[in-house]
Amino acid sequence: MKIQLPLWLALLFLSCASVAQTAAPEAPAASTAQQPAQPAVSQDAPPTETPTLPTATQGTAGKLEPPQRAEDFKFTKIDLELLKQANDLDAYLQEKGWAYHDAETNAYLEKLGSSLVPAQTPENVVWRFRVVRDLEVNAFALPNGSIYVNSGLLARMENEAQVAGVLAHEITHVVNRHSYLENRSKRKKMVAVNIIVAVGSVNSGIVGAMSSLLSMIVVSTIFGYSRELEHEADVYAVNTLQLQGYDLREFSRGFELLRKGPEVDLSKEPVFWANHPKLADRVQYVSTMAAQLQGNATSLRVGEGPYRAATKSVIRHNAGLALMLGRPRTAAATAQRLIAEEPNNADNFALLGDAYRSLGPRLPVPDDEELTDHAKNEARKRIQKMTLVEYDKALLADTHGVERWEANAGRSEDAYRRALEMDPNNAPSHRGLGFLYERQDRRTPAAEEFKKYLELAPAAKDARQVKLHLESMENAVPGIGATPAGTPANKP
Repeated sequence: MKIQLPLWLALLFLSCASVAQTAAPEAPAASTAQQPAQPAVSQDAPPTETPTLPTATQGTAGKLEPPQRAEDFKFTKIDLELLKQANDLDAYLQEKGWAYHDAETNAYLEKLGSSLVPAQTPENVVWRFRVVRDLEVNAFALPNGSIYVNSGLLARMENEAQVAGVLAHEITHVVNRHSYLENRSKRKKMVAVNIIVAVGSVNSGIVGAMSSLLSMIVVSTIFGYSRELEHEADVYAVNTLQLQGYDLREFSRGFELLRKGPEVDLSKEPVFWANHPKLADRVQYVSTMAAQLQGNATSLRVGEGPYRAATKSVIRHNAGLALMLGRPRTAAATAQRLIAEEPNNADNFALLGDAYRSLGPRLPVPDDEELTDHAKNEARKRIQKMTLVEYDKALLADTHGVERWEANAGRSEDAYRRALEMDPNNAPSHRGLGFLYERQDRRTPAAEEFKKYLELAPAAKDARQVKLHLESMENAVPGIGATPAGTPANKP
């Protein structure tokens, strides 16, 4: 079947500028800690050369001036069409619920992003910094100035300096008109059937949700910008962080964190990193720049406390997404991070209990055998043929499956009990214990926990689901599933 869709729906991929997909350029010439790199950017520079940026001018409050090439950019009809599509995509992401709305997180991101933009705002740009509800560790920029950071990336990062590097990188794609330049390129208009196949093999949030609708003409743009344009974005980020006093070593460490995730990567070829040098090379490149620019500098900005305070909500939300989308290891890792930051928060332990319960017969951390090519191939075969429930049952039947489930069930119950010690009325823990006991065929305590949950949260979104479970247990064992007083039993 031939799929047709307005081009604006494909703009996400055209403008996608993933931190994980960027190139690893050569290290620049040595510089002092007091001065950022200064020569003008060359659009036609080969990938092995180091494009650098102009100096910060006086009276710009620590902001860089855009390069002359960006100021001289002239809009064509094609460019204005792309701009409209960017505005349409902004509206689409809001309408479809991809955008995450939390006042504290949004205000923090807006303030941070606004501090990193150049002194002059380019024509047809309105700076906006937003969060996308997506597990993938990614960020992207639209040519109209909208910069989106995935919740998965915020959950992986540790401090403000790391995220500032991400935002500064994306800002460059807007300032230097990279989306327009790439859109004009004939290379981006080529049909790439093999790319559609690659996209279809990866579960990556927005990409997975939209890739089936994209025309072959634009789907190839998910592979990111050309090497030299990505290089420009790297250099602007380094210079901006240097000018703002951020620790460039944290920018490099942020790349290290991109390489380390709690889940097993089952994609045959990671789409966002395809056709680019290894991320390890980029880590080395930025580390070299940090040593050249900052040397033994002290009192550099990191911003761990403000970052963690402002992002707790979105990080917890991302863990909930991970549970819904079958990534319990991500949820467990997030819960453990939140517990380390707030050890007396009952909700954090309830989240950990949910994560262990959802792990089923999986190990909390993959072992060496699970990371082998053979094990990954077998997992791919199963996932292609099975639902998540069927896949869990297959894992349970494997060697050590029952043993691993029992261990996770014990960890889950311990986490819920710890939460209830802190707050006996913690509704999520009662709900979690209900589902845990039900899975263990312990119907009486399961019903008791479900009833307690409904008493504490009668208007919960999943109240009807919990009532259905109670009714099922009532049919099996009469008397254990009576509806608690005050609960609207007749409402759907």
